[in-house]
Amino acid sequence: MAVDIYFFCSLEVEEVQAKIDLLRTQHQGLFFNRFIVYDVDRVNDIEKEIALENKMMAKSQFMISLNDKSAADLVSTVLILVRLALGPTNVIAVSNGVLRK
Repeated sequence: MAVDIYFFCSLEVEEVQAKIDLLRTQHQGLFFNRFIVYDVDRVNDIEKEIALENKMMAKSQFMISLNDKSAADLVSTVLILVRLALGPTNVIAVSNGVLRK
């Protein structure tokens, strides 16, 4: 079961990367073993459109993938932690084309 969550953020790449790096450090057991957190990058034109469809003026994006299938029940926890780290109005999460609440 592949679970990839795409995050679109209204914050600049450098700010998001710093916050995600801190989150990885604070929750090492979660993000170094069970989930893979990819580096933050600028959004391309297609990603901008995806974010706009969900009412987000995105400047940056990154992805988190489930690495350990036994941790699938922790996806909601990951979503909460990312929203807390970045601010709930600064980020949206999309998985399989569906906005994740």
